[in-house]
Order: sequence, then C-alpha cells, then structure tokens
Amino acid sequence: AKTDTVVAGIPFFDEVFRQLGCVVVWSVSEGEHVTAPRKIAEVTGQCRCVLLGERTALNILSRASGIAAAAHRVATIAKSTGWRGEVAGTRKVRRCARRRGCPRRVLLPRLYFSPRR
Repeated sequence: AKTDTVVAGIPFFDEVFRQLGCVVVWSVSEGEHVTAPRKIAEVTGQCRCVLLGERTALNILSRASGIAAAAHRVATIAKSTGWRGEVAGTRKVRRCARRRGCPRRVLLPRLYFSPRR
C-alpha cells in the first residue's frame, strides 16, 4: 500500500488471478486498516499471466479500498460526534441528489447517513 487505507476487494483480486492460474498470498485481511508503506499481497505465477492480470486486479483493489477508506473516515467522524446511525453508500442516493442539483464535488464519496431504526 502506498497510502494509509482500508483493504477491500480481496475476493475480486483473487478471482482475477485465479482465472489466470496465479496464486495470491495475502499478508492482510479484508477490512483491515493498513498504514503505508506496506506489502499487502504477493502474486506468483507465469510472468505473462501476472502482467496480464495486474492492472485489472489493482484497479479493482484500489477502487474498493478507496471506497472503504472513505466510509471508514465518515464513520469515524460520525462516531466522534456521538451520532448513532449507520453509514451506507449507494449510487441511488447520488443519482437522486444529482437530479436535485447537488454539485458533483459534494457527492464524490458516495456516502450518506441513515438513522438506525
């Protein structure tokens, strides 16, 4: 990991390389918060297969971890204020807010707060 993050998307990363006949050994688990710099996985297999899957797998892992890190930040802020709801992310809320004229920069994390029932 190049930056502090929450690791997410491990099953998808594994599947990319499984289909290419490679083996992935993880030094972290799904949902674990890691600080940079840190090696989080090692992929072994034929050079061609590793290179073929690396960009797709890294894009998936990067996207999922970015969303998880953003959700973690928002949840931490919510807990620190004493708010007792749940943090969820959904594209439906983002789409609805965009229709109502909410600026894109406000919607980037794709997160909203939902009170617990």
